[in-house]
Amino acid sequence: MSAYDVAGTIFGVLGTVGIFQMLYNFVNSNLPSERLKELIDTLNDTNALFDSVIEEGILFEKSFVTRTEKRLDRLVLIR
Repeated sequence: MSAYDVAGTIFGVLGTVGIFQMLYNFVNSNLPSERLKELIDTLNDTNALFDSVIEEGILFEKSFVTRTEKRLDRLVLIR
């Protein structure tokens, strides 16, 4: 067995482990539980941004603010 055979075997094993790790990360990131966490984080960011915009007085049309708050509250209840 030459040094090239040993190096080829080692690199082959490392490559296979790397492929399995990439496949695991891809599958894990696309699971519904992970996607739901991302959606909840985005919804929380949206609520925080909406609240800050209202506090700064950028949105002043009362009907729009009320309608949007109701829609965001419905989305929060879905969680």
